[in-house]
Amino acid sequence: MRISLAERTKEIEASRIRAMFKLVQGIPNLISLGIGEPDYDTPKHIIDAASRAMYEGYTHYSPSVGEPFLLEAIADKARKKNNIPAKPEEVIVTIGGQEALTLSMLSTINPGDEVIIADPSFFPYDPVIRFAGGVPVRVPVREENGFRLLPADVAANITPRTRAILLNTPANPTGSVMTSQELEGIAELAQKHNLVIMSDEVYEEFIYTGKHISIASLDGMAERTFTLNSFSKTYAMTGWRIGYIIAPQPAIEAMTRLHGTYLTNVAAFIQKGALAALTGPNEPLQEMIESYSRRRRLIVDGLNAIPGITCREPEGAFYAFPNIKALGKPSFDIAVDFIQKAGVLAIPGTAFGACGEGYLRMSYATAEDKIREAMERLKALVEKEYV
Repeated sequence: MRISLAERTKEIEASRIRAMFKLVQGIPNLISLGIGEPDYDTPKHIIDAASRAMYEGYTHYSPSVGEPFLLEAIADKARKKNNIPAKPEEVIVTIGGQEALTLSMLSTINPGDEVIIADPSFFPYDPVIRFAGGVPVRVPVREENGFRLLPADVAANITPRTRAILLNTPANPTGSVMTSQELEGIAELAQKHNLVIMSDEVYEEFIYTGKHISIASLDGMAERTFTLNSFSKTYAMTGWRIGYIIAPQPAIEAMTRLHGTYLTNVAAFIQKGALAALTGPNEPLQEMIESYSRRRRLIVDGLNAIPGITCREPEGAFYAFPNIKALGKPSFDIAVDFIQKAGVLAIPGTAFGACGEGYLRMSYATAEDKIREAMERLKALVEKEYV
């Protein structure tokens, strides 16, 4: 018997990033600049809090929306750090930032609604929009503009079917950070055209130039913004799978019904760990930020020393997005060469959209000695075979 699968499964394209990892199997001494994951362990005080919570009985079902102690802590953090006028009833705890994105789309987008996203942008945006029945509208972001999503470009792509704008600042894969003027311009468009904003802010702590601004903090925007966040990057908790959404209360109620139907709840002891992350010592995070800042300088200098490669300095996140157009091959082919001939994994820019052609994404969430060696290997390869 051949099972006939639902049409919706065909709308979800396999991750092109994960596909690259299949190519590295069997490559000796590989240096990976591919995965966007901190190379730090979760801080001890967070692990201790979760472990202690299990012994204290936090091993049962918890409220679908999240434990009250964590909802209050997230709302408090949003008010103090992000200037978002959040209340606990305007927060939902999710299974990572990925579910936060999915719930936001499923609760807002009707079939045929258009959602504006940057190109290039985080790979899952496109399939999640399609899964919700929406139509992704890709707006190119250009290197000469710092890869930022400009209000004028967004305005040119708004139609009567536009329902939402999905922002990501600091951005994956480019490391760009939107300015206050740009966010104000997007906010003006959202209010003029009655649009919803989904603001993915998972890299908010990792900013090296300028400062992070939550668009929900701007006048009139909290009532139309879904602020998506996660503990994964900030606290090196990728495997814990916990994130959250701040949104108007009716949207939270709708998303709680969806979340409760599909997934029930985030484990209560994990929420205790997240509480410790928000309220505990800040030194581990500061150590990571300082380390990433050094690594950013190291990888940018290393890339710019390779003939045919140029790299602007990313303002945030932990990704470099070097321009490799002068090497004269498609991004995918160059990424394969780098793997097979230099033992260095980078992700082709086309994994993030057609406008990523001519670029690679390189994560500098890895040790400094590995970054140095990766740059030496790539320089030797390019000088030998490309220039």
